[in-house]
Amino acid sequence: MASNFPSSLDTFTNPSSTDAMDSVSVPHATQHSDLNDAVEALQAKVGADSSAVTSSHDYKIADHASRITTLEGASGGSLVFVTSTSASAVSSVSIDGCFTADYDNYLVVMKGTAAASATHEVRLQYRASASTETGSVYDNHILYLSTGGAASGVRYTSNHHTFSTASTVGPTDGYAYIYRPFVSGLTTGLIGHGAGSTGNSVHQSGNNTTSTTQYDGVNFYHATGGTFSADFYVYGVATS
Repeated sequence: MASNFPSSLDTFTNPSSTDAMDSVSVPHATQHSDLNDAVEALQAKVGADSSAVTSSHDYKIADHASRITTLEGASGGSLVFVTSTSASAVSSVSIDGCFTADYDNYLVVMKGTAAASATHEVRLQYRASASTETGSVYDNHILYLSTGGAASGVRYTSNHHTFSTASTVGPTDGYAYIYRPFVSGLTTGLIGHGAGSTGNSVHQSGNNTTSTTQYDGVNFYHATGGTFSADFYVYGVATS
């Protein structure tokens, strides 16, 4: 009997104490052959030391250990990929569960993939337990550089942070460094850069919340309900 392991478990017939070695039901040679086949299949699954077989336990354990060692040895400020999502012609997109106790700070990147249906701001709101924070807890400080070269600044409190832009001319990008979204008892901060919004070519923002809510997600939406397309990436910032 060839071994079925590891696709499924083998079923063996144990001889009784009264069975002869040349028993028709369980021949002695067959018992040895079946056992040998099963042991060989088990060894192949576990793998020899320093196995190069990617499906073996030895290879997988060594690979995971190496990855953990690399992560633990990451210097302060190193970025660790957390998650990503793609949005195509949507008015809003949310990423839940991306902020945890694993990291204090995060980098969120928006990479535009297509022109939007209408030019206006792409706005950011935080989420907690799949519920979007829509209260006026977003304190915004934004510096604009207009297409004519003039610089201006504005401060306002609203139900969102300005993140980037949606443009009918082509795909646009943005990023935000988000401080302490999941740290208990502290407000959440944000430093961001966007490629234009509402007629301005670029903007730099330094924002904060007035809320100490622990946020575990983020929502992006088109300011006027138009659609936009982009890939979003979330990275945790390792501090040790």
